[in-house]
Amino acid sequence: MARHAEGNNLRKSLSSALVLALLSFLSFGGVISLESAEASGICEEGFTSSTVDGLPYCERTYTSTASFTFTIPEAVTEIDVIVQGGAGGAGGRDGRAGGAGGNGDRINGSMSVSSGAVLGIFPGGQGGNGSGCVSGRGGGSAGVSSTGYAGGAGGNAGSSGCSGGGGAGGAASVVDVDGAVAIVAAGGGGGGGAGNKPDPQGSGEAGVFGITVSANVGQAGSNAGGNDGGGGGGGGGGYFGGAGGAANDQGAAADGYLLDSGGDGGNRGQSLVPAGFSSAATGTGAGLITIGYFTVEGITGFSLIHPESLTSNATSFSFAVTFSGAVTGFSEANVAVGGTSGALGTWTTTVLGSGTSWTVKVENTGAVSGTLILTVTTTGVTDVTGRAVNSSTTSPTVTIDRTNPEVSSIGLSPIVGNPGEVLITVTFSEAVTLEESGAATISGTVGD
Repeated sequence: MARHAEGNNLRKSLSSALVLALLSFLSFGGVISLESAEASGICEEGFTSSTVDGLPYCERTYTSTASFTFTIPEAVTEIDVIVQGGAGGAGGRDGRAGGAGGNGDRINGSMSVSSGAVLGIFPGGQGGNGSGCVSGRGGGSAGVSSTGYAGGAGGNAGSSGCSGGGGAGGAASVVDVDGAVAIVAAGGGGGGGAGNKPDPQGSGEAGVFGITVSANVGQAGSNAGGNDGGGGGGGGGGYFGGAGGAANDQGAAADGYLLDSGGDGGNRGQSLVPAGFSSAATGTGAGLITIGYFTVEGITGFSLIHPESLTSNATSFSFAVTFSGAVTGFSEANVAVGGTSGALGTWTTTVLGSGTSWTVKVENTGAVSGTLILTVTTTGVTDVTGRAVNSSTTSPTVTIDRTNPEVSSIGLSPIVGNPGEVLITVTFSEAVTLEESGAATISGTVGD
């Protein structure tokens, strides 16, 4: 609190020496606004909260091709994971449709984790569609990956006539744990571009699953040469990337259909699927990664309720402790009294309450000036399902001031233009509130 603050000014008509007697104890300055101590909520930032089977559940879906990290919260030992690779792009048209892009893999399951472990989260992008009725260009843009698992670009259409470019392969979506790759959901292969032949030979083939290459990046689709054929689809990214599709514009079979035909579809990459997880090629659109976990209850509020000010000369203090859900087992053993005042003397602790709302009272009739800080832990505290609550927090810092304010000086000065009146200025050792009645008395002898 402020020291040497100016006290109240007192005016009185006087004609002789005065003696000002003050009460030895005055009340302290006004109430300080109080905010609860910071405490974590149920879900981590960016996660949505819901209830699954009657239990609090947190979930977040990542869809951008940027990279993310997520640190496993306290008390969480298992997470649910969905990892979906990006789908391949469609092949471009040539009077008929190009091949459809292949689906990305969708991997679903639960995995054991440790609190504090860091997940690397890398959703893969969808492969771009091939352009229709172009020559010498038109291959789709490769699905984007922020961690080296991109799809292969689609092959360009032939330089003669008007054909479709190959669709690009989708990028794989990847999850790692503390830097070690744990899950890879492969991207789909791109569809082959349409060529200048009647159906079905002129239609590009859809993205398929078959041949892979050693790299994580999908192989690019073949470019069509000087004929009027469609470009090959790009391979999908994966733990092993998919091979790109052939353009099929060179040479001629007995029926002549290979020449100027549609391109082959790219191959889907190969996934890395943990034991116990399911996998199916059902992922459409851009890749995504969903993380979900059940969470135990935690402390969400810790505030002083009596006295009302964080600065006080009191010796007894009551705090409100709030949990995110009903708990049992919270007791005096979960409260530690600290601070420069809290560490001295004998403090008694009482805990009352139930469910989500609890009151902690601490008292020390011999408390000395200093700070008071409570630390609350949850050892032995459980939620309604019997799961252990793992949370801790500290109270707002209370300043205990047991030193009474003192009068530092008294000044008398005449008031110009008002004969017989003086201004009395009293300076105290700290900021005070001077009560209207009984705070001071004036005595003396009135002279001639």
